[in-house]
Amino acid sequence: MSSNSSVSSKETILEKTLGSVATFSDSDISSIQITTQKLNGRNYLQWAQSVKIVICGRGKLGYLTGELKPPTQSDPTHKNWLVENSIVLAWLINSMEPEISRRCLWFHTAKEVWELLTVYCSIKIRSNLEKERVFYFLAGLNRNIDDVRGRVVARDPFPSPEDAFAKVRREEM
Repeated sequence: MSSNSSVSSKETILEKTLGSVATFSDSDISSIQITTQKLNGRNYLQWAQSVKIVICGRGKLGYLTGELKPPTQSDPTHKNWLVENSIVLAWLINSMEPEISRRCLWFHTAKEVWELLTVYCSIKIRSNLEKERVFYFLAGLNRNIDDVRGRVVARDPFPSPEDAFAKVRREEM
């Protein structure tokens, strides 16, 4: 079977399913993984930029931004919107590590997933930066208070930079 007849059969199946409403390229369907860099919670900025570049290049950025709002169910373009939104959702979900993608499976729009990830990852990034600040602060302390350093690091939950400073200061006095 030639590639042209394979494309033709995909179009025929889609036309039967969607009533020949959807218009999207073969690359939209065949390439369900859009980036080799999977979101793992620590690489959000790089992941988000690479995902946005690919999705924008495929003309679907409006599904992330909310610019392409879902039409009413009676609107003839509704089926097309559902198909394209589902493709963008699949791209997003397939570009994440499983522990993150599981949280996104029940959302209905790519925009909802994008917003969730923006909030979730910015919280994780902020938390990681605070931990780094505590470690830098503790690393700069004199050796004579190693025991204080150990107690601060062992705290659960991990202390904020302000809490770590206060703990060290109390111990010093």
